[in-house]
Amino acid sequence: MTEHETNWLKRPWPGGLFFVGGCSADGTPFGQALTQDGAILVDQKSWETLNEAVAQLAAYGCESANSVWIFESAVMWVARCDDGAWAGVFAPRELPEGIKSAAKSRLAEFVSDSQ
Repeated sequence: MTEHETNWLKRPWPGGLFFVGGCSADGTPFGQALTQDGAILVDQKSWETLNEAVAQLAAYGCESANSVWIFESAVMWVARCDDGAWAGVFAPRELPEGIKSAAKSRLAEFVSDSQ
């Protein structure tokens, strides 16, 4: 994990989110559980699978650096950097707008701070 990712994880996070993390440009995963439930959501194999999915979307021309992935009981907002690094925020599907905005703002910081 690079200093950029470490610093990003250490910043305060709004309540109500499960997990934050992603992969550095070399594919090294990083993450932090924000709740007890979040600790069981993402294991090493999950990071490898998510990293491959993000890379494939970029390879096949999904030009947007930001996306929203919707799962049965959670949502993940993803932000991808030009160098291939990416970060995601896992949260419950239903959240107050203020928490959603804060999470998306933190993802924008991840991308802008990496440049």
